Amino acid sequence: MNIEKKVEGLIDTAVNKSYLFGLLMKLLRFVGISTFLRKLWLFQDMKKDMCNPTEQMINSSRFFEEHKKEVDDIKNLLEDMRSVSAYEKAIKYRITHDTNYAGDYSIKDQYFPKDIIHLSSEEVFVDCGAFDGDTLAAFRKYSGNKFKQVICFEPDTQNFKGLLRSIGDDNRIIPIKKGVWNENTIISFSENGGTDSKVLKYNDSSQTVEVIKLDDCDACKAATFIKMDIEGAEMNALLGAEMLIRKNRPKLAICIYHSDEDYVRLIKWIDDLNLDYKFYVRNHSFDITETVLYAI
Repeated sequence: MNIEKKVEGLIDTAVNKSYLFGLLMKLLRFVGISTFLRKLWLFQDMKKDMCNPTEQMINSSRFFEEHKKEVDDIKNLLEDMRSVSAYEKAIKYRITHDTNYAGDYSIKDQYFPKDIIHLSSEEVFVDCGAFDGDTLAAFRKYSGNKFKQVICFEPDTQNFKGLLRSIGDDNRIIPIKKGVWNENTIISFSENGGTDSKVLKYNDSSQTVEVIKLDDCDACKAATFIKMDIEGAEMNALLGAEMLIRKNRPKLAICIYHSDEDYVRLIKWIDDLNLDYKFYVRNHSFDITETVLYAI
């Protein structure tokens, strides 16, 4: 997800979606200082956490200590030293909140780093967690607007309206107001019109949303590139796309930062398919979010 959109979404949520504050953030983004303000605010919080570790930090430390062998195995799977460094730093940052581990990141090329992702004019891009079209806009930019098709999944009602505005009248782009999962069903959903709307594994919400397996989506049959940033539903979504991945061997850009487990299980699951994928990891934020696994 575009980092400026993420910043605006996070802070906007914190102030109960104040309209005036939203306008202020857009102004700050326009003049180029919202990232600086976010950094300043974040680093102060991180500094406090280093002295008084949060429950999340303690749990992360315990998890990665217990899964040290799996972490080492994954580092051996990574294709370059930059990926090893990014993976190690992301984990250490998660455990310590020490901002010294935030040094290697790039906020402008998320999902499309030029040294990893090479797009063709025949690309069929599946955008899972399309938000309001921010990744779509980036895809159009990096592809030079030359592609075969884009399929955008976004279950949040407000976000979907923004997505439709972003699509305009481009009939190469198919918007689908559903989530992606490991079965076709109705599931609990937390909808807030922001960046952290998500499906829920347990029935603890009055809101529901329709979810679908990518394997069963006709529009995705020719997928050449799949991106997932779906707030912790990535494992289930991959399970629901196994046949498609085995058949097409598409490029994959999968967010692994939503849980400690995802740093281990997502890479291992793809590797266990034995499809000769090459794995890369890049960080696209100065906080503990936006760590992406690229499988090529």
